[in-house]
Amino acid sequence: MLSNPSILDVMATLSFVLGLVGQVSLFAFPRDRRVLERLLAVLFTIMVGGGVGLAWRAEQLREADRDLASVQFDGLSAAFAAHPALKFEVLWSQGDGEAQALARRIVAAVKAGTGRPPALEQAVPTPLRGVFLGIRDRAVGAGLAVDPIGRALMAARIATISDAVADLPPDTMQIIVGRKP
Repeated sequence: MLSNPSILDVMATLSFVLGLVGQVSLFAFPRDRRVLERLLAVLFTIMVGGGVGLAWRAEQLREADRDLASVQFDGLSAAFAAHPALKFEVLWSQGDGEAQALARRIVAAVKAGTGRPPALEQAVPTPLRGVFLGIRDRAVGAGLAVDPIGRALMAARIATISDAVADLPPDTMQIIVGRKP
């Protein structure tokens, strides 16, 4: 839960707002409650600091490069291994080092799963964000591999979409690694 930037953003906002409301509400206490005021002032200051810290952590997670941990790599390799007859093409966003590094990890997963390299590996100019799985028809051939491969990528918190590509052979899946969303 704490590795999802959007959840951290919500928690940061709530903590920050509650801390500020608490700080402002301290002015409503009568003067004879000094100890309570000081304890609440410390608590609300910690809440404001926590909100700022959570927002900072969410931004760090957003800026981190996409990668496959060894468990995620093994899951993706297994998804490729389940479809040994398919051919894969791995493309990445030209000039994007982060996309190229992720594409190379996907290429390694294809090699580990199928025992052979992808049919095509190259950089292409693309405006895509995330990872795109292109297939000719979802009902046959490479289309049957979209769900397990897509799930393996999403388990690694890598945004994935799929769509039909009319000029692909039915036994070929095109994997395009675009910029980080």
